[in-house]
Amino acid sequence: MLRWWSRNRNVKVRELAERLIEVARMGHVSHPGLRGLLDSLIHDVTTGRPADRSSTNDD
Repeated sequence: MLRWWSRNRNVKVRELAERLIEVARMGHVSHPGLRGLLDSLIHDVTTGRPADRSSTNDD
């Protein structure tokens, strides 16, 4: 996903990743459930198995 956005927005992948980290750190999200979805996605890719969706943080 980052490569696609990088290529189509002409922004380096590293810069996109840094921006994502900053947004997550500051808690600025455009959709109320986005934080929980991102938490689940990162869990899935780091553990190789789906997260229990009932325990995600939807702040």
